Amino acid sequence: MDIVAYMVAVFLRREPGCRPLAGINLQARDVYVFWRGLVRYLKAFLEELVCLRLARARISQESRRFG
Repeated sequence: MDIVAYMVAVFLRREPGCRPLAGINLQARDVYVFWRGLVRYLKAFLEELVCLRLARARISQESRRFG
């Protein structure tokens, strides 16, 4: 859900022309920002998934040892 809100915010953002990056195509830069955010989101998701799987494996080993 956060990624959808982020995507909408990126594509609806308007910037004044006095900024240093105003000469860059906004659409191309917005796509870059969107993909960078998506990659970070995916990376955090996968890290959390791996941590959960490792924790589950550790609990399983401990229960076998004591049970």
